[in-house]
Amino acid sequence: MRKRKFWVGIGSRLVSFLGL
Repeated sequence: MRKRKFWVGIGSRLVSFLGL
């Protein structure tokens, strides 16, 4: 199981949230 995509998704969401 690769958690890379999971972490990448969280990072992307964080960036989007901060972008708000």
